[in-house]
Amino acid sequence: MKRIGLATTLIMMVLFAVELGLAQCGSCQQGSGHMGIGSSSTPNSYKISFNTVSGDTYNLAKVVGSEPALIFRLGGDSNFDTAAALVKKTRAAVPESSMVFIAALLDTSSKALVHTKKLKLNFPVLFDPGNKLIAKFGLSEESPAVIFLDRDGKVVQSSSEVNEEVLNQGIAAATAPAQAVDPVCQMTVNKRTAAATYQYQGTTYYFCSSACKNLFTQNPGKYLKK
Repeated sequence: MKRIGLATTLIMMVLFAVELGLAQCGSCQQGSGHMGIGSSSTPNSYKISFNTVSGDTYNLAKVVGSEPALIFRLGGDSNFDTAAALVKKTRAAVPESSMVFIAALLDTSSKALVHTKKLKLNFPVLFDPGNKLIAKFGLSEESPAVIFLDRDGKVVQSSSEVNEEVLNQGIAAATAPAQAVDPVCQMTVNKRTAAATYQYQGTTYYFCSSACKNLFTQNPGKYLKK
């Protein structure tokens, strides 16, 4: 009887261990699936890394974060100094937290590092062979040289011209808060700092206060007729 009892206990322990192992395995697979969904990048995603002219790796997802960005496509040695100096000057005039400056270098010449050190650039210069960086944002080889991305990674303005006016206009467009009108009180609100939001028939509405949101949810049609 003791042997039967011991055998039964061992069998139960083995079955428990197998069941526990299967449960853990299932959890791992489920977790991996969620990670896969969460880490899948969109065409406008910042989840991309490039090598700089100094040889280190620049991760846009880590450095850019939620800030808007300017991707400035530098050409060869002929215009590198002039263009890069202009971007550096513009960069110095912009508050550090408002925009990230990135230069994408089409010409992978070894002279690029010399130019970068000489100008003491305050932004990374990335090698972009095959225009992979701009392609990440749905652009082609013929795309403009100055590309402005908003906080969501979407191109809000671009231009082939390289001058201060274009840079300033692009920076203003990229850093401008997304505006919306509260359908209840007609106040203009910042989408990113709105006090409340509400989805109705596939559209997101933004509100200056929870009071306005509550009025809207009670009778959306009343306010959408305005």
